[in-house]
Amino acid sequence: MANILAIDYGTKRVGLAIADEKLRIPLPLKTIEGKRQQEVLEIISHLCQEKDVSRIVIGLPLSFNFEETPVCKDIREFGEKVKRVTNREVVYENEVLTTEAAKNINRSLDRGKSRQSKSKSHFDSQAAILILESYLKKATS
Repeated sequence: MANILAIDYGTKRVGLAIADEKLRIPLPLKTIEGKRQQEVLEIISHLCQEKDVSRIVIGLPLSFNFEETPVCKDIREFGEKVKRVTNREVVYENEVLTTEAAKNINRSLDRGKSRQSKSKSHFDSQAAILILESYLKKATS
């Protein structure tokens, strides 16, 4: 069974999540940090082969009026590169507020932990999960 990969693209970090097309339960993958774009593309290409990915969903930060923001151009250019290197279908999903929602989820998970044990991981893969959940809800409606 093929999988769907979600990407929360950023210039410093790239959050990833994956879901089986049948089960449709998004799971986080390790965030890619501190890599050049070419390295990020290679990692994504390898993941697509390793995880049998058939489709890639990339978060697109539309405005509250559902219009494209200046960052959307860069993300679409990145998406075209992903499509070329992976030879997979690439679709875009509105990600408005996913980063803020992911930060809130991480803050909730960190409550009650001591300062030393609080997660140092970033919220980017959580944002990718939210992007994938949004896409999957639309795909099943």
